[in-house]
Amino acid sequence: MGLADRLKQIFDEIANSAKEASSFVQELKIDEESVPSANSCCICIPKTLPKILLVEAARLAAEIRPDNAPKFADLNAIYPAGEAIHCDLVANHTSRFWERNRKSLSVSFHGDLSTSTKSRILEQMNVWNSKVDGILFQATNGVGEVRISMERNSNWSYIGTDVLLVPIEKPTTNFDGIESMECERTFAKLVQHHTGHLLGFSHAPLAEKAKKHINMLKLYQYMQMILGWDKRAVDLCMFQKNPEVESGIMTWQLPNFVKLSDGFQIGPGHITDADFLNYQAIYTDSDSCTRDHNGTIF
Repeated sequence: MGLADRLKQIFDEIANSAKEASSFVQELKIDEESVPSANSCCICIPKTLPKILLVEAARLAAEIRPDNAPKFADLNAIYPAGEAIHCDLVANHTSRFWERNRKSLSVSFHGDLSTSTKSRILEQMNVWNSKVDGILFQATNGVGEVRISMERNSNWSYIGTDVLLVPIEKPTTNFDGIESMECERTFAKLVQHHTGHLLGFSHAPLAEKAKKHINMLKLYQYMQMILGWDKRAVDLCMFQKNPEVESGIMTWQLPNFVKLSDGFQIGPGHITDADFLNYQAIYTDSDSCTRDHNGTIF
């Protein structure tokens, strides 16, 4: 079955259930209206599909690229011995990278955006390809696989292959106030970071030592408000004692009000050599990300 047929089958299954279809629309609406505007500090709010699509999105990601699926050894290291590993848990640990032979992703824009700003966005998106022969982002006059909006509800993007399950009338990426953004460094950092998400990269953890510069109580409260995360989830997902790679463009960004020092900066303002090496390993080095799977996960 081809990818187009597979997508049609997925949406047909959703449409056949009025209750699920209604939940899908309602969850999209709540998700988009509930997050505060964060343009002032370019905070990136993680964007996920509605819960009714998470397992299907993971299945699709694994079909597009089998090594997206997690190894059972990885899951056993995360979940206590004897705890059942369900499909929804597997879905949460499934990567969303595109196939290695993909050459491009089409890009379209929602709303009234100047030609010069569109060109600047595409230029910064393709900085990822300045040192790596990867996925080219190309503008289209039709409906793009990547659809960029400028709504005032913070900055966000879906991750990698998840964009295929976002309804075509909805954006996959949002840049809050980018048309009026005068600082070129901030503009470049914002676009390059979210392009990383579109390529399938999630947020990179902060070093544990960064906590001394952060009001952790305020951070816990903030992440509980916008994502429903408890303290354990924040510590597990956002921090790491000794990160495996140096701080790069995909590092978590924090709102200014949780920082103990105004001068404290997290991550660089551009794609680093480490980012390029990771990108190359994922998309061009055939042996870099090979995984062995012990059976069928889904």
